[in-house]
Amino acid sequence: MKRMREKTIIVTGVSKSFAMTGWRIGFALGPKEIIQEMAKVHLYSTTCANSIGQYAAVAVAPGNAFSEAGEGYVRMSYACSMEELEKDADRMEAFLEKLEAKNASL
Repeated sequence: MKRMREKTIIVTGVSKSFAMTGWRIGFALGPKEIIQEMAKVHLYSTTCANSIGQYAAVAVAPGNAFSEAGEGYVRMSYACSMEELEKDADRMEAFLEKLEAKNASL
């Protein structure tokens, strides 16, 4: 369907799919303008996820690891060891440093 990407909103979570029932970690994908408005509603209708949940929900994968729709984005996941999280953070830092150096030379 034409322009389906602009008409689609995905709201989902990781609590059950990664055996984290009760941790309340989720996300939404959709057109930027709609997500910005959703964020305003969310900000005033919920509280923050607990610190343990936030800590457990961070790892990095390419945005396109699960579909073409993620091209150009970073996908965050928590389903790995602390050692893997540290390696991912180091890789992300190295990439950002290279990108910064490249942009500085332009």
